[in-house]
Amino acid sequence: MKVLCDVHLPYRLVNRLRQRGVDAIHVNRILDGSATKDAAVAAFADANDMVLITKAATFATAISSPGPPPVWSV
Repeated sequence: MKVLCDVHLPYRLVNRLRQRGVDAIHVNRILDGSATKDAAVAAFADANDMVLITKAATFATAISSPGPPPVWSV
């Protein structure tokens, strides 16, 4: 499993996941780091078959909305 931890999550979560054999990376280590837009984070996770772990309400709202899944534009 590959995991992408969003900007609001601590680096120690990434470290703990790695200790347990999970291929994990923090958003601050990819693209534009903490300035990376939500759509780019989602697109990166999708393109790399990663599970996105986030506390951001914007992702939760987009995913839990009725209808088809969100289309992320970068």
